[in-house]
Amino acid sequence: MLRSDRYARILEHASARGSVDVRELPGLLDVSSATVRRDLEHLSGQHLLRRTRGGG
Repeated sequence: MLRSDRYARILEHASARGSVDVRELPGLLDVSSATVRRDLEHLSGQHLLRRTRGGG
């Protein structure tokens, strides 16, 4: 899956559910947890989502 496709899927998932759990995304996207964390860092840096720790 292309990076841009992953970004879109993450944002769609977050929008539909209101939040995402970083532990569920590797299975959804078929990538490693390290890739998910890099993707979330990028999206957060672009102010497309806000990362929280511990679900808060």
